[in-house]
Amino acid sequence: MAMVYQKGRVFEKGKKIKKWYGQFRVYRVDREGKEVERTRKVVLGLKSELRKYQAAEKLEEIVRRENGKAGPARPVFQADDSVTFGWFVKEKYLPIRRGRWRPATKETTEFEINKYVVKEFDNIPLRTIGLFELQTLLNDLAEKYSESVVKHAFVNLRSIMKLAQKLRFISDNPGEETKMPATRAVERPTMTSEQINSLIGGIEDPHDLCLMCIGLFCATRTSETFGLQWKSYLGDRLVIHSTAYEGELYRGRRQDKCQPECRSHPG
Repeated sequence: MAMVYQKGRVFEKGKKIKKWYGQFRVYRVDREGKEVERTRKVVLGLKSELRKYQAAEKLEEIVRRENGKAGPARPVFQADDSVTFGWFVKEKYLPIRRGRWRPATKETTEFEINKYVVKEFDNIPLRTIGLFELQTLLNDLAEKYSESVVKHAFVNLRSIMKLAQKLRFISDNPGEETKMPATRAVERPTMTSEQINSLIGGIEDPHDLCLMCIGLFCATRTSETFGLQWKSYLGDRLVIHSTAYEGELYRGRRQDKCQPECRSHPG
């Protein structure tokens, strides 16, 4: 006869090889945010290796973990299996995040997320993705790609899982424990300080000098630098008004990150 517990039951099954099994209920939320109840069965171990009370203790631990380590009166609802990683990124993460990205950032970031992250986890239920899966993906990327690609994937994965926890699709965030793997060195052509000073010293037109200093000290893309418009010059800084991306002018979108650095430099 099955042994019944408050949140599950233990029973044996098998003819030649007998095993302990556990059955219990878990509580999830579907894509519409509605609460759903599911029945789960798990293998607890061989009967020859576990006493019944040991199997029961193992089941109790599984039940607590599956229901978000909550007490019996108030479980923490997690996503059910219909909430896949790809669905969450497409329907929740990107709509929330893309409003803060500039056009250049939006296009690049969404491409990288879909190519290097979603492609791997697209149809996998979000709640089943743990530290092992996340870290393995990063390690595999480090074998194929440069530091830039791996670092972006690392940041994006942590951000996605953090938002999933915040929206209560998962109870624990495995992304917090991921580590940036070692990547192969990438050659980056650089200019010496003498070469930079020589270049700046050779520019005679003040407008060209201004553009060069903005590009050097504000870390803008080339298209953004040449598309900058400013309202006024205040002696030690420019009040930025508009910028551009791929030949299209975005009026009224100033470079917030550029202004503090430009203020501290006489260029």
